[in-house]
Amino acid sequence: MKIRHYYGFGNEAAKNMKSTKLDVNAWEFLRRNHTGAGDFSIEKTRKAWVQNCMRKSDYQRAAQIICHIIRQHNWESAVSLGVGKGILEYYLKKNIPTLDLKCTDFTPDSLALLTSVFTECDRFSTFDLLNGDYAELENEDVVIINRLSTEFSKRQWKEIFEKLYDSNIRNILYIPTEILDLRMIIAEKRNTLTNVLQGRKNIFCGWMYTRREFTSFFHGKSKENLYMVVHAYRLNNNAVFELKRK
Repeated sequence: MKIRHYYGFGNEAAKNMKSTKLDVNAWEFLRRNHTGAGDFSIEKTRKAWVQNCMRKSDYQRAAQIICHIIRQHNWESAVSLGVGKGILEYYLKKNIPTLDLKCTDFTPDSLALLTSVFTECDRFSTFDLLNGDYAELENEDVVIINRLSTEFSKRQWKEIFEKLYDSNIRNILYIPTEILDLRMIIAEKRNTLTNVLQGRKNIFCGWMYTRREFTSFFHGKSKENLYMVVHAYRLNNNAVFELKRK
């Protein structure tokens, strides 16, 4: 099962977002803008950025799980796709300073903003999950896909996992944005209605999926098990899926 996911932005942000859904231009605006953009903007100074990271206990817990997996397998390098604000990645480097970490995003301006505050990161590069060359990632010990699940349709996710498989990507850590359940469905409908009543613009931000839908991504379009779930580590109403290429 899946449902549409919306976010209500403040008037200042909404009037600068020309589309009713998130696109490249909208993301670039949200990363730069500090009025009405919610928690999407990247802080202007490293001090403010670190302070924001320190307030995100859910990312800290996810990073602890990921670091446990990394140490368990003696992995030395990792690439995080669609890094966003880099909060999870901050905690990865904090817990394992020797980890050779590469952070990617598909918006170059946003990546430039992050580069100025996330000084611990070893490597940055632009990467488009739909059209990128996944062969570039083959030598990384693990690929991390964190909180991007809403960004793509089921068909697109299956295509992405087939590209990962075809490029011989061996290990993936997949963390959904959230796992859809009845409580989340009610909350989503309530929030969408509240935004309308309070005059906030509802922007379509993608799809929310149930756990069953997530695991179907890993099969690819051919319905073969491209990646098997080695372990699913519980994370509040979410999970860290450790995937291995079959």
